[in-house]
Amino acid sequence: MMPYDLATQRVYPMTYSSELDNGQRLVAENDDANTSVMVGSGNEGQQQSQSSKFATGKWKQPPELFRTQGQLILRLQLDNGPYFIRISGGQIQHLDLEPNLTDAEKIPMKESNLRTEKMAPMKPMAPMEPMKPMQPLKPLEGMRPMEMRMGNMHMVMGDMSLSSQATGHSQRYCTQCGKPAGSADRFCGSCGYKLAPGA
Repeated sequence: MMPYDLATQRVYPMTYSSELDNGQRLVAENDDANTSVMVGSGNEGQQQSQSSKFATGKWKQPPELFRTQGQLILRLQLDNGPYFIRISGGQIQHLDLEPNLTDAEKIPMKESNLRTEKMAPMKPMAPMEPMKPMQPLKPLEGMRPMEMRMGNMHMVMGDMSLSSQATGHSQRYCTQCGKPAGSADRFCGSCGYKLAPGA
């Protein structure tokens, strides 16, 4: 059963929330001894939030929220006077000095059944395992490897073998058109290109 305060006739924890302009929600909760403040996205699927807890004691009245100079100020009324919490730039912190709220915009807060522990940030995802290296593709069955002939050189892709006269291959080829040429030919019989001696 929740603690009950006879003087204020309130059940603790007391929780108030406010929907902010940027799609976020501020939740302030008092459990009789501490105040928890949480700012987070309202999206349940991708919830991101930050929260802080302060030893404030019991609230005397509902909290008030103000916007001034690009920051939010939460004002709590406690037994020993007002207590101020600043929410700005991803930080939630207690202010030692009372801020000037004369020209501040008051943002409505309403009693809520949200709980700050229910809106705690999600645990980070476990790191993903690195991908295994891809295996090289196997050659397709029945396909001949790519071949290239240039002059007296012959190269076959796949086994990367290279053959020429120096490796025992005696066939000559025209360096212009790639057609076979006789070992004594001075000109290519196909295109007429002048063959280099001994090429």
